[in-house]
Amino acid sequence: MNPALIASLGIIFVLLIFGISYNGYMKGGSWINHILNATVVCLAYPLYKNREKIKDNVSIIFASVLTGVMLNFMLVFLTLKAFGYSKDVIVTLLPRSITAAVGIEVSHELGGTDTMTVLFIITTGLIGSILGSMLLRFGRFESSIAKGLTYGNASHAFGTAKALEMDIESGAFSSIGMILTAVISSVLIPVLILLFY
Repeated sequence: MNPALIASLGIIFVLLIFGISYNGYMKGGSWINHILNATVVCLAYPLYKNREKIKDNVSIIFASVLTGVMLNFMLVFLTLKAFGYSKDVIVTLLPRSITAAVGIEVSHELGGTDTMTVLFIITTGLIGSILGSMLLRFGRFESSIAKGLTYGNASHAFGTAKALEMDIESGAFSSIGMILTAVISSVLIPVLILLFY
């Protein structure tokens, strides 16, 4: 069973039983967020170990991540728009594939609901890390580059953790995918929202 899923469900269960709101939990649990931010530095090791392969594949990396960001935007935007959801709901869901620290800020700046954005980011990451292996096999993704970029682009930190379980090279490409997804999305999503609204 996925450790992130077990931990998340355990925390949700405790919060529900004791009637603790997410905001109340984060007041006391903000230190967890600080530790999480510090652990991101650990992702530099696989990047360093694979720096030559990353340099050799810069155009593939950038094109793949940009494509993933645009597909995510179109999927979320067009689906929610077709069902008549408001701009507030759309901007709350759009950052679902961006790592939490950046995704929350993107949603907040566009007028989304922070707590719901967190929920969608965590849910997306969990689903991606649980179903990712099966989907990668189904899509016949064989290379560490493809597997890593897919995990990092779609499932951010949860996907990167899963990619690191596979091998360090997949973890490196997942890290770069997660980072570039955050950077590209934080620029493109606001621009695209301005164009459509």
